[in-house]
Amino acid sequence: MRAAANSSIVNGCWGRRLFTLALLAALALIESPGHAQIPAACCLPGDECQTISATSCANNSGLFLSEIFDCSDLPTCRLGACCKRATPSSPGGTCDGYTTEAECLGQCGVWFSLRSCGAFQNSCPSLFVGQPLPGDCNQNGVVTVSELVTAVNIALCWPHGCLNTPTTPLGACPTVDVNRNGLADVHELVRAVAASLGQCPWRVP
Repeated sequence: MRAAANSSIVNGCWGRRLFTLALLAALALIESPGHAQIPAACCLPGDECQTISATSCANNSGLFLSEIFDCSDLPTCRLGACCKRATPSSPGGTCDGYTTEAECLGQCGVWFSLRSCGAFQNSCPSLFVGQPLPGDCNQNGVVTVSELVTAVNIALCWPHGCLNTPTTPLGACPTVDVNRNGLADVHELVRAVAASLGQCPWRVP
């Protein structure tokens, strides 16, 4: 009789323990997905902000900001990093996080959609290594009037020479030869002029 009573007590204890463990497991399964799906601000391509979960944000190529934000905190949600070419005034190259993609490309920048400048500030200058401006004879990041004159002389008189005019060799300004065919043509001069005006020579037709 006593053995049966002890058995029922043991079974009762184990039954309560198993019930408790099952309940905790069920709560964990219920709460875990819910926590992962907490809606928050997600910046999507096209500067659109949606209050969705981190998983949905990643699946839609968005940048998940934080669960403490929602889209009402981000009226613009415009994110993007523009790496710009080094100039004498900014010899290390710059990163602008407030320009648009069109503005960035118009300034010969490299655009990174849905990124911040923090990730690219130090690497911006390396993006333009080996890409001197057309007509920038001394490759200091600026095309001057005298360099344009040199480029014009090369275009007119190299390699056959001009009557009563000293021939300016291509080596005096090799960067004017954008397509590297050993000559300087009208299109390349137009690119050099665009560069001297602070425009993007690579976007000249």
